[in-house]
Amino acid sequence: NSEVRALLADSSNLESKVGWRAHTSLRDGLERTIEWWRSRLSEGRVRREMSYMT
Repeated sequence: NSEVRALLADSSNLESKVGWRAHTSLRDGLERTIEWWRSRLSEGRVRREMSYMT
């Protein structure tokens, strides 16, 4: 079975090695992503069929 059971993100290793830090919090990023999808849905710009996933 190749299904991923959990995805975890931790950028602390990247920060310690190259000094990169995220400028957007997880909460803000999720809110912005949800709003982006909602606007696309309301504009009819999202493919609703699921046959491509089978």
